[in-house]
Amino acid sequence: MAEVSNAFLINIIAHNDVVGNCFCRYCRPRRLSALDGVNLDALYHTFTGILPLNEEVKLDSYHGQVISQIVFGEKYKTTALHGTGYRYFKCWAKQRFQNLSPKELTKFSEKVNEASCVYNNWDNIVTNLTDHRMKFDARRFSVRMFYLSKSIEWCLTYNDQVRKKGKMSLENPLAIS
Repeated sequence: MAEVSNAFLINIIAHNDVVGNCFCRYCRPRRLSALDGVNLDALYHTFTGILPLNEEVKLDSYHGQVISQIVFGEKYKTTALHGTGYRYFKCWAKQRFQNLSPKELTKFSEKVNEASCVYNNWDNIVTNLTDHRMKFDARRFSVRMFYLSKSIEWCLTYNDQVRKKGKMSLENPLAIS
């Protein structure tokens, strides 16, 4: 069975109330009507103050989880290879995880090697991501994106792809009139 990208967006369970983070065609209007009676100032305050602050906290937490993945990946690799005579993780993993298909083995090995690479190249990655030309928030990055960030060319390309288009800014709501 093929895996569906972003499957969390698809609701396959019928329900009569808003469920978790469901945003199906039934939950969307229920979420909206739950805000009936909230005054304009409260909506503004929540939209521009509280929710962005919550996002900041969540981004910090997510980044902490990614850092943990990096550290655990490096420790797993070095511990696995220690004293085995193997220099390459995939060679070791091929012996250890004989039940994995070649595709699964490659995917697993890449994840471990990328985490290890990020750990060992962190100073270069930080230099690239703190370059004055970068205008994105790297707290949104996965281990893979940090791995790719070892290349300044990748960072510059990514920066061009995600930079805000035009001059309109949501930082100043008065400019949107």
